[in-house]
Amino acid sequence: MEYYTLQESGLIKALQEKINDLDLHLQYKIQLLISEALESEIEKLPEDIQMQIEDELIDLASDLNYHIENLILDL
Repeated sequence: MEYYTLQESGLIKALQEKINDLDLHLQYKIQLLISEALESEIEKLPEDIQMQIEDELIDLASDLNYHIENLILDL
C-alpha cells in the first residue's frame, strides 16, 4: 500500500491516534529485544555493572520509543 492510499483510507490517522496506547508496550518490547540480544555478554559482567547496564537499556529503549513515535506522528 502506498502512502497516499494509507492516508486517504484514514489508516495513517488511526495509527497516529493509537500512539499513546503503544508507548509503554513498545518501550518494553524494545528493551526486551536489546536485553535478549546482549544477555550472554551482560551475564559475564559484575552484578553492579549489570544493574547499570539495565538502567541504560531502559533509557535507550525510551529514546528509541520516542523516535519511533515521532516518525509515525510525522507521517
